Amino acid sequence: THTQFAVHVVHVVHVQRAGGRAEHGFSYCSPLSRFPGYAWSEVGRQAVLPCSCRTYVSPTAQAPYILWQTVSHTVFERMGKDSVQGESYENRADVPMEMLAEGNCSLILSDVRFRDAGIYESYLVVGQSRVKNQILIHSVRLAVVDHKHIQSVKSGKDLILDLYTNQAKMLVFQQEGTPEWRVLWQRGQDSGGERWVEERGRKLVVREVVTSNSGTYRVVDEEGLTLSTVKVSVTGKSTP
Repeated sequence: THTQFAVHVVHVVHVQRAGGRAEHGFSYCSPLSRFPGYAWSEVGRQAVLPCSCRTYVSPTAQAPYILWQTVSHTVFERMGKDSVQGESYENRADVPMEMLAEGNCSLILSDVRFRDAGIYESYLVVGQSRVKNQILIHSVRLAVVDHKHIQSVKSGKDLILDLYTNQAKMLVFQQEGTPEWRVLWQRGQDSGGERWVEERGRKLVVREVVTSNSGTYRVVDEEGLTLSTVKVSVTGKSTP
């Protein structure tokens, strides 16, 4: 059997800046793989997009130049000890050097967001000249899903809800048996009359719940997308 891989040429593009100084960058030309792998993550969690470059790199060779990108954005570049994160992935993307030393070029993506969903490609970049080659290693389709839970709490006790991520902007509540949704908490705003809802780190605490607090709680982001849904049942009486 033969191992197949695609090689794409990367041309250096010169751009004239103010003051006459010329800069250059890469112009990528890479059709997406027809048969991508699959990975998934709950929003706010860490996703691992698998990649192995053992087939392409000798164990005795210097650290490889690894590039991860989507169809429209550069996600991450690892050039030995140096690395570059794409604008939308700052402080969230990495290919750790200790993993890469073992031939593992998997992309670690933290605080996953819904807009991160899509197809990612990993490349080995080779060549010392002004024209470099990209060897397609792997394509991965990432799916991002929300959190769903069912929770039971005794009357008089505190209900604790995870925010999971700093993307969380609002908590809304629908009382059991009613169609209306009510805002209980908004990040950065006074909770007004809802003094019984407190933010503690990455959690919200609904204090001393009663039967009327049974229903559906949703944490949403600034775009109104649901990060988590918790169906809560308040039962019985708490013991002193």
